[in-house]
Order: sequence, then C-alpha cells, then structure tokens
Amino acid sequence: MFGRREKGFKAQSAMEYLMTYGWAILIIAVVLAALFALGVFSGASLLGTSCVASSGYTCTNPVMNTAGILTINFGQSTGTTLYDLNFACAATSNSTGLPYFGSGTLTYNTVAASNGLPDEYSLISTTATSGQTFTGVSTECYSTTGSAVGSTSAPAPLGTAFSGSLYLAYSTTSGGTPNQYSKFATLTIKTT
Repeated sequence: MFGRREKGFKAQSAMEYLMTYGWAILIIAVVLAALFALGVFSGASLLGTSCVASSGYTCTNPVMNTAGILTINFGQSTGTTLYDLNFACAATSNSTGLPYFGSGTLTYNTVAASNGLPDEYSLISTTATSGQTFTGVSTECYSTTGSAVGSTSAPAPLGTAFSGSLYLAYSTTSGGTPNQYSKFATLTIKTT
C-alpha cells in the first residue's frame, strides 16, 4: 500500500512539472511567432540607420516615412556661401554621376522651374552660409528603378530598407542658377 501512494506522488509531480514547463514553452512559442510576424528576424531588421556626409557637410537624424519622404538635419561648413541650395535622394546615379530618377523627360515644379532643376530636387535654402545648419529638410527618395520608394496612395511597407546617396545642386553666386552638382552623403535607412 505504501508503494502505491509513492507512485501516485511521482505521477502527480511529473504532471505538475509538465504543466509548468508546458505553459512556459507555449508562451515562448507565441512570442517567437509574433516577433517573426513583425519581421524582427528578417535581414532588413538588422539594417542600421546611417547618413555619412562627405567633408564640409553634415547629415544627422535621418528619418524616412512610408511615403518615401526623407527628413534630415543638414549643415554645410565648406567655407563658401551656397545659393539656391537643393538636394535629392536616389539609390543610383546616371552615367554623369547625377541622381537617377527613371527614364523619360524630367519634369519641373514651380519652385525649381526657375533654376532648371527637376522636381525631384527639394529646396533647402536660397542662401546657406558656411557653418549654417537646417533642421527638418525633406525630399522624396527614388529606388534603383527610378521610381519613388513610396507615396501617400501606395505607401512602402514599414521597415522597407533603402540604401542610396544624397545629392546637392547649388550656385556659388547670388541669383545664379544651380550649376554645381555633387554627391554629399551616403544613406542607409528603413521606413518608419
């Protein structure tokens, strides 16, 4: 009789052990499934955010929304005043080293038409003195195919990775049309 009772305690102990650890394993499985569904384990999630500017320029706090709009803090300390300072964001460049916005005729907007830049460029400032910084300047980014990364009507999925470059167009004389072009930063970012 004593042996039967001892077996009952062992069975009860084994069941309690299985139930306790079973619930813990179930909770871990649910958490892992949720993280996997959110894309935490995808390669894009390992991508860090960086904006590395060339000498004389700064590029800080980059943020890209699902519409493909990049917002940065920009500064220049080249020792020169830059006029009609515009910038663009593209994943690739064309054969002349300028940003690639896709094939076809370049279009112009009312701000840029007077200076001859395509509407993919965004105005930072009409005058940028050396040492000056600008907070929250933004432009739309373009993928390797030349199409926009996203739009308000067709947003890119959260966490979409983008790697490309930032380009400047400017003049060194007041009232002149932008005739200087340069790549000033490389960018690696995800949409948020």
